[in-house]
Amino acid sequence: MTDARCPEAVELARLLDQQQRLAARVDQVDAAQRAATAAVQAAGGELVALEGSAALGGKVTPAKRQRQEAERVLADAKAAAAAPWG
Repeated sequence: MTDARCPEAVELARLLDQQQRLAARVDQVDAAQRAATAAVQAAGGELVALEGSAALGGKVTPAKRQRQEAERVLADAKAAAAAPWG
């Protein structure tokens, strides 16, 4: 019978614990990346709609255009920050 406190068992337990923590971190990064991508897509869609409305002669205030652009820039920055290599 193997002693549970032998160096090999201790190392195996440590490695298993590390694997579980790393897997959880990968899941967090994946979720953050998906959220950032969705935010970028949503902001891009809003910006396209705004530009389309302006192209068709719709009333687009400078403040609304500036807000939409700021939201797009923020979403892009969040996506870059959430990238697993970032």
